[in-house]
Amino acid sequence: MSNLYRELGYLAMRQLAGVLDRDSPRGLDWQGLADKMNFSYEVVVSLRGSPSPTMALLERWERDAGKDLCRIYRESGRPCSQIQI
Repeated sequence: MSNLYRELGYLAMRQLAGVLDRDSPRGLDWQGLADKMNFSYEVVVSLRGSPSPTMALLERWERDAGKDLCRIYRESGRPCSQIQI
């Protein structure tokens, strides 16, 4: 089990994905988050076909970088309080 799942819990991760998996013209979606996380265009394109691009993005990010999820979420224009722990 990953650190994100242990820290946030599976339900919180699914709730986050439920919000971010929906496209947002203002970039407040998983693609905007991927941009804030400095993922390449190629990675974003590869994640589009995932059942939950948000979950795939977070799993890849944790595996590759392990950065502070809450900080990046805030920089995306969403308060961390939306991540229900």
